[in-house]
Amino acid sequence: MNLIPITSPRFLPPDLLTTTPDWGLIFGNDNPLALEIGCGMGDFVANVARIHPDLNFIAIDYFNKGCLKTCKRIDGLELNNVRVARDEARSFIVRCIPPESLRMVIINCPDPWPKKRHRKRRLVNAEFVRFLAQFMAPGADFHFATDFDDYGEDVAG
Repeated sequence: MNLIPITSPRFLPPDLLTTTPDWGLIFGNDNPLALEIGCGMGDFVANVARIHPDLNFIAIDYFNKGCLKTCKRIDGLELNNVRVARDEARSFIVRCIPPESLRMVIINCPDPWPKKRHRKRRLVNAEFVRFLAQFMAPGADFHFATDFDDYGEDVAG
């Protein structure tokens, strides 16, 4: 599979993410971390990063196209408090996020896998939220949005 190269200075190359990186060095400050899982085209992270310049945002997506578009958006806005990584969420979190270090986690409209037989493929559920909790700082914000009632109920479960 040929991926379009991402040359943005705000893109984190995979070789930098084999172990927990020095986030303070990457961002040039020690601001608290926020994580957006599934950044899509980068609209949401760009807006929230402008509202919260006191947070360092890590936007991850499994798809190269989303990472590329997010980088173009944040580069155009010169948002220095956002970095983008192409990775699978669980693996990235385990390797790269220190326990109790996330001040905010955002997951907007993940793939709902609406057919009952496919629901086991959903990334977010009560088990995933419990997994995520160990990486969130006390009092951290968790934002989850979906258009599917049963998905929201599974997550709240």
